[in-house]
Amino acid sequence: MDPDGESYVNFGVTAGLYVGGTIGLIVDDHYRIYWYYGGGPGKVGVSASATWSPNNPTLGWNNGLQAVGFAAMQSGYSGGLNLKDLTNPKNSFIEVGVGGPFSYGTSRYKVVKTQYEVAPSRVKATTYISKKNWDKLSPAQKKKINLPKVYKPNKSMPKKR
Repeated sequence: MDPDGESYVNFGVTAGLYVGGTIGLIVDDHYRIYWYYGGGPGKVGVSASATWSPNNPTLGWNNGLQAVGFAAMQSGYSGGLNLKDLTNPKNSFIEVGVGGPFSYGTSRYKVVKTQYEVAPSRVKATTYISKKNWDKLSPAQKKKINLPKVYKPNKSMPKKR
């Protein structure tokens, strides 16, 4: 998990006949939109889900195992189909939410970022924004944020103890 509190919401649809496809949209907490596509083995039929994750969306290939009933859960990891990626805890993710009808399956899917944002004007400054999050903002978003001037102590000031 990212200590900066990143998260995302995932809206997905899966359909198949023992081998199926999946497609969906991801919206992160900065209102950026991603989409994904993929497939893998699973239950016969069609299901849809809306889930939330405390993790960051990871561009590129991801691998997941999902179960959907009234509740929906997905767990997986980003990266390749190798032991190094599978065992690295930084690559793992989890999602929880709602969905239906009942289904389960595994999938390998690719996450792609779009150029669209749901509500770029809703990005608001707080008293603290990490450099990592600041670097993620577009120039237009940075312009809308009024950050206070940073106080720089001079050499004559005593150091904090």
